[in-house]
Amino acid sequence: MGKGIKILIAVTLSFAFCFSLIGYAQVSTKLDFSGTAQAEPQKGVFIYTAEGASGAKSVVKGYISTTMSSTTTIGSGESATYDITLYNNSNFVYVFNGVKYLETAYDNANIEFSLTNLAKGDEIGQKAYLSFSITFKFKSGASTANNVLNSVLNFEFVPAAEYIPEVAVSGALDQFKVVLNTPADFNNLGLLMNAYQDNDRNDPSYVGNVVGSSSNDSKVLNELFTEKEENHLKLVINGEETNVTAMIKRENLDGDTTTGDDSGYEMTIYMTAYDFKGVGWFTSITVYAAVFTKDPGGEWYQLGSMYEGTATVNNYGGNIFGTRNSFNTDTWKSSQAYNGVRSGATIEDLTQALKN
Repeated sequence: MGKGIKILIAVTLSFAFCFSLIGYAQVSTKLDFSGTAQAEPQKGVFIYTAEGASGAKSVVKGYISTTMSSTTTIGSGESATYDITLYNNSNFVYVFNGVKYLETAYDNANIEFSLTNLAKGDEIGQKAYLSFSITFKFKSGASTANNVLNSVLNFEFVPAAEYIPEVAVSGALDQFKVVLNTPADFNNLGLLMNAYQDNDRNDPSYVGNVVGSSSNDSKVLNELFTEKEENHLKLVINGEETNVTAMIKRENLDGDTTTGDDSGYEMTIYMTAYDFKGVGWFTSITVYAAVFTKDPGGEWYQLGSMYEGTATVNNYGGNIFGTRNSFNTDTWKSSQAYNGVRSGATIEDLTQALKN
């Protein structure tokens, strides 16, 4: 057996061991690197088939249980897709809990992935199959000098009885609008952002209340979201007080410089009640978004509705160094169709649809 294969086996088995220690789906230690799994018998949910469907080079090195090892090579503007089929060899319903992996098992942070036909909370019935695909491509604006990604990903499923759904910010918009949907609040926010000097994201178009943001950021948001000593960034959801992570981004979404603030910028509020503890890079979480604008000489108003979507986890600085305590608004995509626009639409897509 070649030295490279021995190293890969050792690394993969190490990841498998770590997965079992931290609560991931238990994996077998027997791998067949011809692209199939050897486990007698496999129980619960496991990968039935996995193969590179398209792309410059998509190589499945092995898979066992719900863990897949692969090497992907892509060029600038290219993507690579793997088709995966799962089988639930049990008498229980399982629920998809997300893609989990160790950072050291994902060696090119410039390449990101997305899932098709599989989302957090999706179920696979007893003795049933489930097919989906995973696509890799370069992040927008990322360097393409290193075009190879080695990854070991675990598509984690848990018994339906053990699945804890994400906390939805149900009714949050109505609470936020009490504070924010007034000309004075938005005008003051615009003035504050014009004078903004902090470099949390090297981009003064953001304010946020996440860990790692400046005291000025937190102060701005707490003042905006507090009314009669009630802080609307702490919501009571299912009987429990929940902290809401929020970011406000100012940008010209509709291409019209006569709408929005004095510079023609709309204000988009992104918010989530997701707990960021222990999540991996690029994990998709539920993030809600609401866009506000105003017509010339008019008052600020909500444009469209409150949109539900997903965004990937990252550091507040916008890179992959530091604590994963925030989300990348540039990756936000709608979870369902809105205003006649397809599922997966961006905020810009939705804004343009409403404008037209």
